[in-house]
Amino acid sequence: MAKQARTVLSLAFGLAVRYDAVRENRVRDAARLRKPPAQAMSLTLQQVEEIRRAVRGWRRRSGLPGPPPDGQLEQIIEVMLGTSARRSSRHPQV
Repeated sequence: MAKQARTVLSLAFGLAVRYDAVRENRVRDAARLRKPPAQAMSLTLQQVEEIRRAVRGWRRRSGLPGPPPDGQLEQIIEVMLGTSARRSSRHPQV
């Protein structure tokens, strides 16, 4: 959001410079905001068990449309838990 605001302000000040409303685009010289490093968070054993319980019960009720779960989601979750895999904000979600 900060990057988008900086871009919009820079464009607005660029236009103002072109029309001689201001002498220079001060936004261009402004330092970029740095994102503080994220702290790693570990799940508690209770949270892991809640995740396992939730995924085991997902779409298991009768009367739901579509095929029942085939167990792949549970396997994926177990691999993620076992390898400490996590989704990165740098990569788009698949």
